[in-house]
Amino acid sequence: MRSIHHLQKFLDEEYKYFNAMYYLHPGFRSLQEIERGLRAVLQVFRDQLTTDDAFIVLSQLPAFMKLYYVEGWNYRQQPLRIRTLEDYVHAVDERLKTFGDLSLGINMPTEDLLCNILNSLPRYINHSGIREILATLPPMLDEVILEAS
Repeated sequence: MRSIHHLQKFLDEEYKYFNAMYYLHPGFRSLQEIERGLRAVLQVFRDQLTTDDAFIVLSQLPAFMKLYYVEGWNYRQQPLRIRTLEDYVHAVDERLKTFGDLSLGINMPTEDLLCNILNSLPRYINHSGIREILATLPPMLDEVILEAS
């Protein structure tokens, strides 16, 4: 009975997140686009964090996001160094290409996708630890997240 409760909670969180993203951001044509975008953005975000920071973020994400976050994770001694918004956009575009059929692309500029997904994270990530983690992001992106928190 307890496991059914946890499964229902997992599905409810996922349903609320995907529907909110779909209705708040008209550039998304489908829930599959949101899923692809979330996967790409979370994985690039994770790869540019130190291992310690990546685990801090992981511990605070809801279960459905953890699945996307850890998918294909290879621990790195040195995190990716993404210095500019353009580098971040390029990294997300490259990650999206690894997910298969490009005809299932996302119908919005990657910069908007980044902002929409990263904007949704502060409600899950503890505010006391987020400022240190944001210091690793290109300046424009940390401002986007701080405005949402």
